Amino acid sequence: MITPQNAAIPQDGRADTRVLRDSREIHSFHPCALSAIVPLKYRLVQTYNCATMTLASILAALAELPASPHTQLIGVSGFCGAGKSTLARALAAELPGCVRIRGDDFLNPEKSHERSSDWSGVERLRLRNEVLDPVRRGISGSFRRFDWAARALGAAEPLPEAKIVVVDLIGLFHPELAGAWDLTVWVDVGLAQATEQGKARDRRLGRQHERLWDEVWVPNEQDFVERFDPRSHADVLYQQG
Repeated sequence: MITPQNAAIPQDGRADTRVLRDSREIHSFHPCALSAIVPLKYRLVQTYNCATMTLASILAALAELPASPHTQLIGVSGFCGAGKSTLARALAAELPGCVRIRGDDFLNPEKSHERSSDWSGVERLRLRNEVLDPVRRGISGSFRRFDWAARALGAAEPLPEAKIVVVDLIGLFHPELAGAWDLTVWVDVGLAQATEQGKARDRRLGRQHERLWDEVWVPNEQDFVERFDPRSHADVLYQQG
């Protein structure tokens, strides 16, 4: 299987050839063949010959890609407070036929306040089974959101019909969701800056989360980076601009 982390990007600025490597073989594609046989992640990065993009460049690149026979799945991740939801909302607002699935709907509110080296509060398998796999196969189904007030799963809702589905969530680039995405985007904000942004947001909203940030969420992020290096598994690094 060709994976995003081992896709080679030319280092000399030329965009005429993309070499994609896996453990068994090497494939070289001419750009005229890209739209037909190379996944969205490679075609998008190929368009701009770089892996770092702004919102405008991501939108422009996606708009230029040919229609896909199946719903495209975009995963947006980053540290707590980095701006994942802001980016996901912007993509959903600007991309025709795009629907956002809120990652917090798959975040167990009890476990999210516990120390964990893999963000165990993120119900990745439920996300995959209830949303990602059915959407990819084009079959109808239903999913449940966490009701944070009731601290329990809510009633089943029908899956949305969409050309593109965007999911934004911490702990998203994890082996449990390997191969689930057409495109993965890392909001490229460092942990210290993201933490300050998140703390400032919580203070504005009157949330008393300072202890959780310092004793749970930041250590969780550090452990997750150590175990899974999520930034290196992103197809695109998003930077505001």
